Amino acid sequence: MSHAQADGVDQGVWVAPNPPTIAYPSPSTTKITATGATTTGHLFYHFQAGTAFLDLGTTTSYGRTESLNIPDTNDTLAIHNDWTSLKPGTTYHWRLRFKDGEGRTFTGADQTFTTKNTPPTISAMRPVDGSTTTDRTPLVSATVRDATTDLAKTHIQLYVDGKAVTTFAYDRTTDRLAYTPGAQLSFGKHTVKIGAKDPQGLHATKTWSFSVVR
Repeated sequence: MSHAQADGVDQGVWVAPNPPTIAYPSPSTTKITATGATTTGHLFYHFQAGTAFLDLGTTTSYGRTESLNIPDTNDTLAIHNDWTSLKPGTTYHWRLRFKDGEGRTFTGADQTFTTKNTPPTISAMRPVDGSTTTDRTPLVSATVRDATTDLAKTHIQLYVDGKAVTTFAYDRTTDRLAYTPGAQLSFGKHTVKIGAKDPQGLHATKTWSFSVVR
């Protein structure tokens, strides 16, 4: 509040505070993993109480929002948020907004980041590693899955005793690879190797063995 003297009368003159503004550091998103990230926005709100909102989504429609009450005790705040449960290999949009006590909303520019991709995973291999079986045509199977992409058979390679096998089946609904040898395996130890490479070029392999006994 400032004052000016006019005609012997003290008149109060209200000086409106500067409107809040939003800016971002560079980079505005850090600690990016396959499923999480930390976003930071700088709120210049000039001691005006209100509510800060952080919006996140895979489009500029956002859809996910976190909020924070802002007291009138500072001129500027750096507002951080640790986002979790994100999808790997996905581009996200986010922004910082501020709503003051009068209901006015001030919106920062849209920001983007992309979570890291993860390689395919190979699990639940059968026959179990190190096991023995009397079946000379045992079912060889495994779960081959990618977190971001529906793998196709062309993304997968199967080797039995070092020889490439192309006659295996792969169910994209269950992510299950299955192969039954067309001829009886010899008695002794057999090695299985599965390789999977997703469309982004990330690669994973698993090698295990089992033995056919009399």
